[in-house]
Amino acid sequence: MIDFIYLLHVESTTQRSTINSDLYVTSELGARILLPLVDMTCTTGGKIQMKAKVCGIPVPRCTWLHNGVPLTASSRRRFYQEDMNGTSSSSSSELMLKLEISEITTADAGLYSLVATNKYGSQTCSAVIEVFGK
Repeated sequence: MIDFIYLLHVESTTQRSTINSDLYVTSELGARILLPLVDMTCTTGGKIQMKAKVCGIPVPRCTWLHNGVPLTASSRRRFYQEDMNGTSSSSSSELMLKLEISEITTADAGLYSLVATNKYGSQTCSAVIEVFGK
């Protein structure tokens, strides 16, 4: 929820009145992909970094998939999330998400997807990683 304070000032030719009041505005924005993933190629033993920008209010929950299977972090696979608004507030709406894979093998080839979801919507973007031997 984003709070705003409004001041209402009313005047007529005969009198003036000022009213102070808190007004609570709930801003809703379904999860959106602002910058989608792009297809990439890599040679075995190399390193890649996939990135996407998402937005939503509340901030979307994001899941990475490889060939439809949720990914978990490992010594070769790391996830990064950067708040693009410069705050750590849960009302912040833009995130840059990165998936970094090092020491690439042919098993890393395939379809990668990022699913961004909040209570107002869900969007998915996907890209293919091709891996070639040295």
